[in-house]
Amino acid sequence: DFSRSEHSGVAERSDGTQVPPVFLPPGETPVFDFDTMAHTVRGLVVGNGAPAAGYPTAGNLPTGKGSIELTVKPLDWNGDDEQVHMLLQTMVGGRTNYGKLFVYKYKTSGIAAYFEFTDRGDHVLLHCPVPDWQKGTWHHVVVTYDLPGRMQLYVDGRAADDTAVDRAPPWPARFCVGAWSERFGRAGRTTIGLAAIYDRMLTNIEIRNLAGLRLPGLRENLGENPAGDSGNDIPGKPSPWFARGRPRPGLEALDPGTVPPPWTPVEIREKNVSVWGRKYGLGGPGLLASVRSADGEILAGPISLEINGTPATFSPATLIGKPAAGRVTLRRETRGIGTPRAQIDITVAYDGLLWCELRFPDGLDTPLRQLSLHMPISGENSRFIHYVGAPKGYESQDLPRHSYSKALPRTSGTIFESGFRTTIWLGNNHRGLLWCAESDQYWLPKDEPGAIRVERAADGRATLIVTMVRRTLPRTCTQLVYRFGLMATPVKPLPAGWRGWTFSAQYDSFQGEARGNHLIYWPDLWRFVSLDPDPYRARHLEQNRARNARDHAAGRKIIPYWTRLHMPMRENDKVIPDAAFMWTHWRTEPNRPGGGTHQFFRCAATSAWADYLVWCTQEWPKVMGAMDGVYIDETQPIPNTRAESGGGYDSFTGTRRPTFEFRGSRAMAQRMMFLIGKRTGALPVSIAHCSATHTMQCLSPYTVMLIGEQYYSGYLKNHPELLPPQNDRVYYYSYALPMDRVRAECFHGQWGAVMLWLPCLKNQKNIMDNPLTTRDMLSRVMQADMLVWPLFCHAGEVRKTWKFRREFRLADPDVHFVPYWENADIVPDREGVVIGCYRAPDRALAIVSNLNREPVRVALRVSNLPLGSVTNAENHAPVTVEENRIRLDMRRNDYLALVFRRRQQRP
Repeated sequence: DFSRSEHSGVAERSDGTQVPPVFLPPGETPVFDFDTMAHTVRGLVVGNGAPAAGYPTAGNLPTGKGSIELTVKPLDWNGDDEQVHMLLQTMVGGRTNYGKLFVYKYKTSGIAAYFEFTDRGDHVLLHCPVPDWQKGTWHHVVVTYDLPGRMQLYVDGRAADDTAVDRAPPWPARFCVGAWSERFGRAGRTTIGLAAIYDRMLTNIEIRNLAGLRLPGLRENLGENPAGDSGNDIPGKPSPWFARGRPRPGLEALDPGTVPPPWTPVEIREKNVSVWGRKYGLGGPGLLASVRSADGEILAGPISLEINGTPATFSPATLIGKPAAGRVTLRRETRGIGTPRAQIDITVAYDGLLWCELRFPDGLDTPLRQLSLHMPISGENSRFIHYVGAPKGYESQDLPRHSYSKALPRTSGTIFESGFRTTIWLGNNHRGLLWCAESDQYWLPKDEPGAIRVERAADGRATLIVTMVRRTLPRTCTQLVYRFGLMATPVKPLPAGWRGWTFSAQYDSFQGEARGNHLIYWPDLWRFVSLDPDPYRARHLEQNRARNARDHAAGRKIIPYWTRLHMPMRENDKVIPDAAFMWTHWRTEPNRPGGGTHQFFRCAATSAWADYLVWCTQEWPKVMGAMDGVYIDETQPIPNTRAESGGGYDSFTGTRRPTFEFRGSRAMAQRMMFLIGKRTGALPVSIAHCSATHTMQCLSPYTVMLIGEQYYSGYLKNHPELLPPQNDRVYYYSYALPMDRVRAECFHGQWGAVMLWLPCLKNQKNIMDNPLTTRDMLSRVMQADMLVWPLFCHAGEVRKTWKFRREFRLADPDVHFVPYWENADIVPDREGVVIGCYRAPDRALAIVSNLNREPVRVALRVSNLPLGSVTNAENHAPVTVEENRIRLDMRRNDYLALVFRRRQQRP
């Protein structure tokens, strides 16, 4: 199974034993198809520039009777091209062709199995046309043989061809996956996800089952349930969710009157709507007259809607329906001559999301030629931009070309331009304004590269302009609805004592302080198969219940892991019996490719998958014990074109296009947190994660945002400026993590969530365990007042920070943080040295970071800090202060932590 080989070049049998070592053509190294989003290997690449992987036939390729199964993905070819693409071959030599077997795609003839069974050239040829195969799609190929007797070819789970063979020759000494020689079969590239060999002929039903389980996308075409028992599968228990009538727990959380803590009820006073920490002004002729957050105005002028080039004039807002504590809906209408009349309903939720639905109730009695939203942000509040992309295929939103955070240029003119995004935020480190949308439905033209742009005026203000229509819409468009959201940040207050939180996992190898006070209960120790959310299929129950009880009694928070998206189909010989139903009703398109024993597919939160996942989180503590929150992975918006699961729309031309839901995910999270809080009587400590730039419109229900995985080198391969040169890899983060991105993305001040850092060095083992690499990382992320999870890095260096933070009593309520960009009390005399400082009445903790790529000697001028004693926080060594100056020798890309304390008065 090449998807489990972890770049080792060693294959495994189904029982876990290793196949004898692979051999390669001289001077060549294997190439793997790496999934940059999931950080996993999809399979072995063979073909042009990618060598075959060879193995001995003895003990691996049965003589006389057997089956060969392959999962195949064309990378750069289609099924009807004129080329030859070798998938598997035996390696004959000299004049003897006994056992010559080629499994390959032959020009326009399709998939073929050529078998030569005498030295006179006697042979058979099985084939199956595959003109519809497209590059990037997965397929299933099986060749079975019972010799002398029959040889059969199956393609995508169906019998394609068979023939009689009257000899059973021995195999040559070796065979290989891919083409051994460059002369034949290496015209293009192919991914082989799985090469499985059996010592018997598989039956029709077994092959049908395998095809559906390896590649769930084939399931509906096969016409039966491939997850059924084929005689070898060991099914799991069906979920009680189905037997209990498919319950929908936690819907009270979505009631208009519900306001969970720490938010406050929505208030309407005169022309303003207020929620926790924010106030939206709906007076005046514009869409919004003002947006205030963190005691400051964000806008530099009213938000306006331009229709046919003219700013619309809106009537006063009127209340729709009865106001409730959790949300209110207000309606405004345009008053204009020569433009279509527009009506917009604005629903204000307790967490500050304004969901807007813009309609043209009279249809297009007047042509609609142009429609754009203009959001002017003051210069002070438009220092950074944070955006999340909308890729239409199975691709990570987190690649820098899709999603990024950075400082905005201060020059005038167009300073940012892009096509459709799901999220755009402009702000500073205190406040900001976010625009979001789940689709570009009714936008015209589609895929405009300048649909979203930021214009900077000479006075410093930056206007975010979202252009939905730039070309005249057909008059037949009578049901136009443009949906988008606006949200001021930060979204909520941070919980008390959060700086004292430490994160670890439930494994018994973590003991004492290293175990942390917030434990992620990973799935591998309690789930039936990887990522299976159902607690009633859990394993090792008594062991996990005992561990849970010990951890909770010690005061640790228990936080089990789920993924928002991925449902498993099977793992090795274990099968989820409900998966066929879930695949049919809940899956998204595009979906995750197959090709391994861990079969996952994506589910949509716009389907009953949301009810099921909420139910699983409700039932988990009934089975396992205490639960104080949840860890939900894959929280980014994803594309879905599939109507059956609530995704997609038909464009003006009839093309099916994706939607990028986040409201379904947001409602699902609100239900989860409501149920946890109701059961525990406390605020849930829940973690949202994606290897992505985050989206506060759907993450506001969570307490903690875990970020950092998006800095993995695989995401940056097309951005060499973010990757270190080969001779400087130890200082990975000094290149991959610019400080403007630290400020724009990592600081909690503008977001209202605890920001937790996840190092992403796990696929760079040569630097992962190097203390210098981790100190380079800490020198940057500690300047954003972040928590750090010691995972995939040198854990000892992170735990040093836990120790001095604990000794300083950083979690005390009288401690506040002054970031380096606001710190005037400790001033360095060198560029590239920055100092963030934790302040309390009697003490201070300064984090001094040398961001230069060279050692420096720096002098710090200190004022307004207690100078009774200054010590190094890591080793308690005294630090000399002369005339309010501290002189330090600092290593490159490293930090020093200094503790300042008042001199104690004698009694």
